[in-house]
Amino acid sequence: MATTKPRKPFPATQTRALERGDPIFTIEQFERLEQHFLRRLAANANTDEVNGSSTLPELKSYFVCQYSIEDYHE
Repeated sequence: MATTKPRKPFPATQTRALERGDPIFTIEQFERLEQHFLRRLAANANTDEVNGSSTLPELKSYFVCQYSIEDYHE
């Protein structure tokens, strides 16, 4: 059985949502969010690093701060 390493967020931002009190998501949760909702989250984030016109890798780097159990399942 092949083992996979946990996926790491794209390192585009210096700060994370967890540090700023913004909502955080697992990778799976983030991937299920609608783009319009992500843009609103980014526009209302407590940082200047992301905003409503940020790229998806930047948003993922900022909002994804957790791994899910599936990332460690063998």
